[in-house]
Amino acid sequence: ERGGPAANPKAAILGLQAEEPVVELTLRSTDGALQLRVLSDGSVLRADGTVLAYVEADGSVGSASMEYLGEVSNATGWICDADEQLIAILDRGTVNVKDTSGSTLAEFDSQGIVKGHRGMACGKLEGFTYAHMHLAAALVTLVLPEFVRGF
Repeated sequence: ERGGPAANPKAAILGLQAEEPVVELTLRSTDGALQLRVLSDGSVLRADGTVLAYVEADGSVGSASMEYLGEVSNATGWICDADEQLIAILDRGTVNVKDTSGSTLAEFDSQGIVKGHRGMACGKLEGFTYAHMHLAAALVTLVLPEFVRGF
């Protein structure tokens, strides 16, 4: 008798297609408290597991109720709100997010440390890499901007 995928090729193919999303990024405050998780499918979950938002691969961001919140342009780094007004710019060289007057709103280092306007650490984005910078910018401008306020 055959076992494994050879026993039922259809089940094996369906199993590959039904892959569950995994945690890609975890945002924690400086005291280690979980703020949110970002799954590989773009879902952004609060600490209690409820959906807060969705971030699409094209940079568009929507709320849990499917309301359009804005977009981070992968091409330019421009961050626009739901009214398509420029609210911030992602500087891809320094991985800083600046408002339209040039003031820093947030910055990310290679370790995932998140700093606010005053340069104070407000938390850590676990799993952060350079490839996540557009997603990180969306989190601190469109999804959870209060995370970096006052820091």
